[in-house]
Amino acid sequence: EAFQVLKASYDGGVRVFEFTNRKANSYEVFKHLHAKRSEFPDLMFGIGTIVDAETTKKFIDAGADFIISPILNTEMAPVCHQHDKLWMPGCATLTEIVTAKQNGAQVIKVFPGSVLGPGFLSAIMPVVPDLQLMITGGVEPTQENLTAWFKSGAMCVGMGSH
Repeated sequence: EAFQVLKASYDGGVRVFEFTNRKANSYEVFKHLHAKRSEFPDLMFGIGTIVDAETTKKFIDAGADFIISPILNTEMAPVCHQHDKLWMPGCATLTEIVTAKQNGAQVIKVFPGSVLGPGFLSAIMPVVPDLQLMITGGVEPTQENLTAWFKSGAMCVGMGSH
């Protein structure tokens, strides 16, 4: 089933895919999907819902191109940097965002977007204008919603259940 989702996403034009680590068998499924990478030559394939350094290393060893977290755990940063992998921590406050940036996060996940809203981005961007923010958690596939996020300063968005 996960392969079919990945294939449909790829066939639809997706070139950056986050597989989430939410089930007991997520590691095995991730390894299975990674073994089929040759079918998706220009795909960046990463792992999300990672919350600690040990799991970060485990998935990097399994081939993750990037690591996404719903939280800010600075212990994950040196593991990603050591292996030259993009680390995208989840942040919900300006303090967390600045801390993530100080720890080398190039792209910062703003989560949950549905709670924070585009107004949050509009308010913080003048304070720290050089941020690269990815919004997840409640992004809707509508012109109105996507326009609001990008006008407020989002670099990109992530969509899941929507």
